[in-house]
This record gives sequence, structure tokens and C-alpha cells, in this order.
Amino acid sequence: MTLYIDEKKMSYTLEDEENVSDVLHAVNDQIKNFYSYIKNVTADNVPVSLDTQDPPLLNTVKELRIFTAHIHELYYAKLEFLLEIIMVCKDREGTTNKDLKLSEQDILPIASSMLTEEDTQIIMDILHNKANVPAIEALTKKIEHNLKHLEDPLEACRGFLKTLEHLLKHMETIPVKIQSGDLAPVISDVITTCELLQGIIRTYLLCTHRYFSLEAIDFSALQTRLQELQDILSDASLDTLLLSDIIEYELIPSAEKWIITIAQQLDTILPPA
Repeated sequence: MTLYIDEKKMSYTLEDEENVSDVLHAVNDQIKNFYSYIKNVTADNVPVSLDTQDPPLLNTVKELRIFTAHIHELYYAKLEFLLEIIMVCKDREGTTNKDLKLSEQDILPIASSMLTEEDTQIIMDILHNKANVPAIEALTKKIEHNLKHLEDPLEACRGFLKTLEHLLKHMETIPVKIQSGDLAPVISDVITTCELLQGIIRTYLLCTHRYFSLEAIDFSALQTRLQELQDILSDASLDTLLLSDIIEYELIPSAEKWIITIAQQLDTILPPA
């Protein structure tokens, strides 16, 4: 069998792969490190569904072609889809899921993968004609703003750099608030911090696709710390000491390094704002 990935002929050695799905899993494990995903596949020019329950056996395939795309394209497509849902419902008052020919189960996974829990609920309310106008308008602007970031990731990265600088000052106040025992605003602050950091990561990774070095910043440790923060917040006992330590001794020093690295990379590509 001859294997092509994005029209490039690949040399490979089979291990335990017996069918096309086995090969796709192996390829996916490799390309996800470069923030890409498998877009579509053909076996002897016949399209193969990525979730097929009956994948072709490798000994029956002469030519397997795998086409990939950067995760940025997937983000853009999902946001466009959500914006279209909103517009259709706004233009056609009383539109139902039946009119859209989509079920809540079709839309919910996409919304929850791209939006906050609160914004996902607004999408669900829109589908059921329950959302209020200010909430719809605010969400529309937010999605349009995110789409603009995807269209021009360098400008978005510069904007997020300013956000990161502001966020750094904000994070420095959280341990102080914890020590004072004022925990109610702390939880809200930490949630906001996590969401902003995730946004910064996504935008930076869009830039690495075309402009920056993937090795410049290792976000894997940050992902681990953000998960730890979320676990702490979900625990009824709320380990405030651990929460404070992660922010003060890990997130803040890391953020200081990112500001320098991202600023240096932007300076080599963009003129000063």
C-alpha cells in the first residue's frame, strides 16, 4: 500500500495496524503535536468516513490518501456555524430546531467546544426562542470578534499580549485576596484567568502555524496547571493554599516569560502598534 499525507508520499513501517482506522489513529497521534487534524481520507479514490465501523483492511487497499488541516480552520468553521445559527434564528422569529434541520445534539457539542458554559446556554436559549436581545447581541459580537482574530492571528496575538500584561497584574492580587479570606471574588477571578489564558494559548497556536516557532513556548505545563486549578475549584474543600501557590509561583512567573517571548517574536514580524 502507498500512503500519501497532503499529497506527499510517505515512507512508513506497519506495526500492529491492520485496517485504515488503525493507520488514521497512528497518524493522528503524530499530527496533533503540530495542532493539526485529519480532515478527510480516501482509499483507492473512495472516500472513507473517519468514524466508520467497517474500515477497509490494509491488504485490500493500494493507495491511501490522508488530508490534514490546521486546527485554526476547524475553529473558524465552528464559529461560522454558530454565527449562522444565531443569524437564522434572529431573521426568522420563532425558528425551531426542526426548521434548522438540526437537533440540539448536533449543535451542543460544537457550542460547548468553542464557548464558555454561559455562552453555550445562550445558544441553547436561542434555539428555543428564549434568549433576550442583549444576550444575543453580546454573543454575536463576541463570535464576530473571535472570527476576526482567526482571520488575522498576528493582530490577535498582539491584542492578547496586552491582555496578558493586564492579566499578570490581576493575577498578582489573587494570592493577597486569598490571604485576606475574601474567597467569593477569588473564585470568579480564577475562572476568568483560566478562560483568558486558554484564549491566549489558542491565539498563539494559530500564529505558530505560519509565523512563530512551536518550540518557543511550551504550553503543556500550563495546560496541566489550568486543569489543576479547575480541579481545585470543583472540590468542595477548596484548597486555597495550593490555589495561591500555583498562581503565585507557577502562573505568574510563566506569564512574565511569555510576555517577553511573544513581544520579541512580534517585533520581528510586525511594526510597533
